[in-house]
Amino acid sequence: MSGKQAKILSEQHIEDLLFFAQNTRQPDRNRAIVLLSMKAGLRAEYSSQMKEFRLAPRISLAYRFHGGGQINMAYGVFYQKPEDIYFIRKPDLHFTQASHYILNYQKKAGNRLFRVEAYYKLYKDLVTTVPTVGNGGSGYARGVELFWRDKKTFKDLDYWITYTYLDTKRKYLDFPDQMRPSFSTPHSFSLAVKKFFPSLNLSANMSYALATGRPYYDIRSESTGKTFLGDHGTTNTYNTMNLSFAYLFSMFPHWKNKDFSGIGFGMNNIFGTREVFGYNYSQNGDNRMPVTPPAVRSFYIGLFMSFGINRSDDFINQNL
Repeated sequence: MSGKQAKILSEQHIEDLLFFAQNTRQPDRNRAIVLLSMKAGLRAEYSSQMKEFRLAPRISLAYRFHGGGQINMAYGVFYQKPEDIYFIRKPDLHFTQASHYILNYQKKAGNRLFRVEAYYKLYKDLVTTVPTVGNGGSGYARGVELFWRDKKTFKDLDYWITYTYLDTKRKYLDFPDQMRPSFSTPHSFSLAVKKFFPSLNLSANMSYALATGRPYYDIRSESTGKTFLGDHGTTNTYNTMNLSFAYLFSMFPHWKNKDFSGIGFGMNNIFGTREVFGYNYSQNGDNRMPVTPPAVRSFYIGLFMSFGINRSDDFINQNL
């Protein structure tokens, strides 16, 4: 739902424009014009079901540093129609609303990319289901995201690292108060590594993901219709490692439209860690059952073929 990021010019384009600006009558002003860009827009939303019209303003500002970095700021308002199932109980529901504030910095140089982003999102008019269905919900989300990718340091090796911090609470659906949604996790980390062996036409990929536990709740109702927590907690830390291999070749090298083929093999969760995403409770709340993946590990093997268009990168990256 975030706004579009301003386009980044190549370093050569920036150099050419700055050279031109330096030789004008007002070089300082024209340099700022070259390095600064702004986009603004206004989106109209109309729902015939709700008979409501909304205007959603969007604006983004970007400043390009001479060394190749760029800072971006964005603000936008977003509307979303509630799911149809809630209109059965409350036909006169309204749009839910989210306001986004985003600040990020990124720099790309020498096959390396660094990006850091901070955001704050404010939610209002979220759908609540107790004591009756309405738009009485609210919430917020704030966090930081870090990303680093490096294709240069090690020959024929590409790796990237991500980290995310998320602080979010919502009062919606049957939540008795503002609480962390069950899909949220405060800290998450991932590492992906691709190693290509040119002499063998073989690519080996490894990915690892680590995340702190998710909250889970057993939400119960009083005779008055008010809800309360019968049980709550946090799942164990999530961690999993995946491994895959891809061998690239051509089955029909002499065809007019050359094919790009490959054989892939992979295994997910190679250490067999037991992942729990939450719990389902019995009607009286005395018993609970963990929500887990269908299998502890999964394997795949397959043949990939593409004619005319080289989609080998898609095939190599599919398990990262």
